Order: sequence, then C-alpha cells, then structure tokens
Amino acid sequence: MNEKFAQPSALSSGCTPTLKKRMRLLVTLGMTSGALMAGTLAASAPASASTYLGGVDMQRACDVQYPGYGLRAVVQNQYNAYSWKCVSPWGYTAGIDVNRECVTQYGPGAYAGLWNKYNPYTWFCQR
Repeated sequence: MNEKFAQPSALSSGCTPTLKKRMRLLVTLGMTSGALMAGTLAASAPASASTYLGGVDMQRACDVQYPGYGLRAVVQNQYNAYSWKCVSPWGYTAGIDVNRECVTQYGPGAYAGLWNKYNPYTWFCQR
C-alpha cells in the first residue's frame, strides 16, 4: 500500500482520527453548555408582577401634602405627566410627591406607576 494514503479505517468512515476527536469534543461541549443553560433557566426565579391598586387622587395629594393652603391640583402641560402642581390663587406653586400619595391612599408598600409620560392622566398606584 502506498504511504501517501491514510489508513483504510479512516478512509472508510470519511474522517481522520484527529477530526473525530475534534467532533467528539464539540458535541460534548455543546451538550454540556446546553445542560448548563437549561439548569440556569430552570433555577431562575419567576419575574414578580406588581399589583394594580388604582388611580392617584392629585387633589387629595395637594390637600394632604400642603394642609391649610387651599391649593388646587393643576396640570400645567397637557403633554407632560410630570407637570402636575399644587397651585394657590395668590401664585404659590408646589410639586406633588406621587409616591407619597400612593402610600396615603393605599397604605405602606404602595408606589406610583405611569403608563404614558406624555399623558398626565395615566398615573396609577401599585404594590
């Protein structure tokens, strides 16, 4: 037999011994990483969803956060949810702490959420 050719066993399978080792290594690595990924995904904690509690009473927020001032809740920009202010007839203006109002309305652990920052009427409270 001519020495330029590979051994008959390697020719019959279509792979050289080195190529077979590399393929086995790749398959093993693939199976190991797949098992690790599956274990990681299975062990991950599920995402916790917040609970919708209800809307925010902005006028109540003005009354509670600035008692005795007689302030009115006013939207100063119809396209900005953050533009709610407590306003007096004599020109005094104060901001509203929406998170604080959620706690006032719904109790400890409540916090503010916003569906659309361009719409001042989309504030809500959640827990």
